[in-house]
Amino acid sequence: MNRKELDPTASPRESFGALLRSSREALGWTQQDLAAASGYSDSYISAVETGRKSTSRDFVRAVDKALGTGQTLELMWVGMRRKGFLEGFPEHAAQEARAAEIRIFEPNLIPGLFQTKAYASAIEAGAVHRGSSTQDQAEERVKFLDATATPQARSTARGPCGDRRECPPKAGGW
Repeated sequence: MNRKELDPTASPRESFGALLRSSREALGWTQQDLAAASGYSDSYISAVETGRKSTSRDFVRAVDKALGTGQTLELMWVGMRRKGFLEGFPEHAAQEARAAEIRIFEPNLIPGLFQTKAYASAIEAGAVHRGSSTQDQAEERVKFLDATATPQARSTARGPCGDRRECPPKAGGW
């Protein structure tokens, strides 16, 4: 059996996965047993247990019911979702700090450390207005930008046909 050792202190996902695994094993169940009882695949359960996938409230409720854990897993999941940073952000920021080159495509959002304080403030104000973030969480995220060095970046823009020289004459510019 290929079994990944979990480090519950590594991330909220791994912490949740460790609790899910220990709850399942306390009943003597395999991932296949939990899959049959919850309606989710054993490969999905494995990915959640090892922290490779985040999950939904529906999944958490289904496994809480299947394992008979009351709302233990759901309460942990809710707490995990209400952290000051979005899930994965601290790990992403640490990777950005070590990166020699970053390649990313996000057409509608300026990512991470490339945000100006004003831009990040506007994004976070929208999140607070929508109710997906608290004011304290928004301020904490924006404050993070003050503690980081300004990144240096180069970019390459390509048109819809790749290199502009390859575009058909009627396609026009971009």
